[in-house]
Amino acid sequence: MRPLIIKNGLNDFLVQILKINEFTILKRKQRMLTKSELAFLAEMEGITDDKCDAYYNIMMDGNVEIIAVSKLGAVDDLKTITNGCAPLGRRRIA
Repeated sequence: MRPLIIKNGLNDFLVQILKINEFTILKRKQRMLTKSELAFLAEMEGITDDKCDAYYNIMMDGNVEIIAVSKLGAVDDLKTITNGCAPLGRRRIA
């Protein structure tokens, strides 16, 4: 989780959401990212060169929280919880 989420105290709220959705929290750790870890994340998130400085400033503003979870289908479930309407837009039930 990004530094802003931790500063606002939303990290504990998000962990509760994970627990309600049957994720098992294996480990939680807060720490600063190294520059190499940050470069890897920027590449994984598709951050373009013109936005790298802003991304680095946001991510180096404080500790991030790293959470190890366990659940069958965890990656797909987490994507649904955090961004359920991507990539097709808002879904409607008739």
